[in-house]
Amino acid sequence: MAHPTLKVYDSSRAGGRVGFGKILELEGAVFHIGRIHKVDEETRYYWQCSFRNPRCNARVITFVSSTGEHVVRKYSNLHCHTVTGAAADVRRTKSVLKSLASSSTKSTSEVIDIVRSSIPAPVQAMLPSKASLRRNVQRARKASHSLPAEPQNLLEIEIPEEFQHIMCRDINGGPDTKSGFVFVDTGVAAGDNRILGFSSESLLDCLRGSRHWLMDGTFQASPKIFYQLFVVHAQWSGTHTSVPCFFFLLPNKTELTYTYALSELKSLLGVSPDSVMVDFEKGLHNALEDVFPGVEVSGCFFHLSQSIRKKTGDLGLISQVRDDVELRQLCAMIRSIAFLPISDVPDGFAYVKAKVENRAPALQPLLEYFENIYIGEPTRGRRRCPLFRPEVWNVNQRTLLGHPRTNNSVEGSHNRLKSFLNVNKPGFFVLLHKLQSYLQSIEADLIDLKQAKTLGKRPETQEKTAPYLYKAGTTFNWVEILPA
Repeated sequence: MAHPTLKVYDSSRAGGRVGFGKILELEGAVFHIGRIHKVDEETRYYWQCSFRNPRCNARVITFVSSTGEHVVRKYSNLHCHTVTGAAADVRRTKSVLKSLASSSTKSTSEVIDIVRSSIPAPVQAMLPSKASLRRNVQRARKASHSLPAEPQNLLEIEIPEEFQHIMCRDINGGPDTKSGFVFVDTGVAAGDNRILGFSSESLLDCLRGSRHWLMDGTFQASPKIFYQLFVVHAQWSGTHTSVPCFFFLLPNKTELTYTYALSELKSLLGVSPDSVMVDFEKGLHNALEDVFPGVEVSGCFFHLSQSIRKKTGDLGLISQVRDDVELRQLCAMIRSIAFLPISDVPDGFAYVKAKVENRAPALQPLLEYFENIYIGEPTRGRRRCPLFRPEVWNVNQRTLLGHPRTNNSVEGSHNRLKSFLNVNKPGFFVLLHKLQSYLQSIEADLIDLKQAKTLGKRPETQEKTAPYLYKAGTTFNWVEILPA
């Protein structure tokens, strides 16, 4: 029969020898394994007290019963120190910390806070500093993953077999199958311009079957040796849901890099999208139009609004706009030009320009910025081609057709990926390890989408404004706006 106070659990400093790496707790004292020896077909574990200053001679001998429990064969409790149980509480807490660190996807700080908040104050007082606990968590995670050595530059990257493939789910209910994971690798020959691309067969099929794509990059989820993690999403048919399907690690954001990466993706899929929504990044726009001739490139309305707000700040107008109702209304009118029918954009801009000139000359520099970048400067009775044509940022047709006007769903998936990573700028192999789990969670989402389940509620403000925007777009009439 097992001793009523006997406990055996993993040590926070587990060794590599078979059977070692365990802690025995008995009557408040802590013991570690000194040796394991077989006596008459019985495997015996010889434990010695972990108190070291001075060295304690207390010993315990145990064997494992048929139920898998350690049973005391002999106990020599010749302790040379006072046994209070506090040391056992600390060792047990460290073991819990290590176990949670290895199994949980929570951040390092969350793991530490969960453990610290669940123990008595006297035990917490005996724990090492929070910085030391943080290192313990990080070591435990690194050991549990057994990841290869971190590459220091793009030339040192060698992807082992375990990261070349992934188990892919069949969204139609079939058995899991082995799928490729690394689909693009330009290799060492590319030098500092090396490009990597990751996905699974089921996600490639999802992207292949979508007519509308969304793209965006995230810098926090990218390893330090790369510039960004660039993600290609498929819009799920008939919904505002986007599915992250392909993940590029890019060394920079030049037009040449985008062109090469997108060409690899096109060759892999064998199809082209009808439309792509992206940020206002000219090199990316040019690459899309070069690789996918005839594609409709749309700018995200949120990023359009963001650029106007940023320029407002650059001009030192933030406080004026915040405190003046009329200035706020005129700024909103500048943004609302994006909702006009494309043929009415020039007249709409002229209308807002006249309002600004007559009532708010302080906004004149902001209007000039919008005209130069998004409308085109007037010259000799016509307008120069702006950096971003109205066809790129106009959302009138997208609103009427019920298509997304922003790539906010992409930002949401970035946040979800960050929760998987638990760290900014992860190591290269940490990213690959976590990305494999992330792809499997996306495949689970595909199964729900196929069953017409929603993955999340559309923001309430969008639900409320959608009918009004649709009505405004279908009943728009200049006669009702312009003075007689």
